[in-house]
Amino acid sequence: MAFDFDHDGDQDIVIASTNAPAQLFLNRWADRIQNHWLKLRLLDGRGHEVPGVMVKVHTGKRVQAKTSSFSNGYLSSYVGPMLFGLGKATRVDLIEVLWPDGSSSHLENVRADEEIELRPNSPPTQ
Repeated sequence: MAFDFDHDGDQDIVIASTNAPAQLFLNRWADRIQNHWLKLRLLDGRGHEVPGVMVKVHTGKRVQAKTSSFSNGYLSSYVGPMLFGLGKATRVDLIEVLWPDGSSSHLENVRADEEIELRPNSPPTQ
């Protein structure tokens, strides 16, 4: 399973085996190249993670698109923020969010290296 275990903005990996202890591999490469990131936590009105949210992150000419999900590999699950790598960009031009109910959210000119909570029809929180 890949996720940001140490909250430094890069993907770390956990491998769980049936006949061996779990292994954690921390990604230290991103610490050396000093790239930026953005985390989005997509929540419903009760504060629960929402699957099926489509997100586009625009940074310059680059667009990243992801859909939130609770699955993360074979027989594993993960609930947590969506992580977007931004490279050398220090700001995100536009975040487009399409919620499963059909509503949408847009954020402009967002600082890099932030974790933002988004809820349908609500202002974002950091």
